[in-house]
Amino acid sequence: MTKITSYTVPSNSLSSVSYVVKYNHGKEHYTCTCPDFIHRCSKNNEMCKHIQRIKSLDDNGFVVEHETYESEEAKLEQVEQVEQVEQVEEISGELKGAADKDVELLLLDIVTNQQKIVNSSISIVSSIFEKMKF
Repeated sequence: MTKITSYTVPSNSLSSVSYVVKYNHGKEHYTCTCPDFIHRCSKNNEMCKHIQRIKSLDDNGFVVEHETYESEEAKLEQVEQVEQVEQVEEISGELKGAADKDVELLLLDIVTNQQKIVNSSISIVSSIFEKMKF
C-alpha cells in the first residue's frame, strides 16, 4: 500500500483559499492543487511555493497539521463514510421534523374533535334543560 500524507496550506494571496499538498511516500513525490503547480510546476518537475513551504517545515522539524493515509483509496473511503453519516443525520432530521409535524396535526385533530364533542354535549344538556323548564 502507498502511504500518502495530505497537508492543507493556506494561500498567501487569498485568505479564503487553501490548497492541498500531498506527499506520496512510495514515489517520494509531492503534488499541489494550486494553479501554479497544475499549469507550470508539474510540467517542469518543479515545486510550487506551497510544496516548498511544507518541505521546509518538515525538514526543519516543525509540526505541520496533516493527515496520513495508507492509500488514496483509504482516504476516499473515509471521506465517503463521513458523507454517508452526514446524509443519514440530514435524513434523520427531516424525518424527525416530518414526524413532529404529523404529531402536531394529530394532536390538533384530537383537540378539534374534543371541542366538537364538548359543544355537542353542551347542546344536548341545554336542550334537556329547555325541555325541563316547560
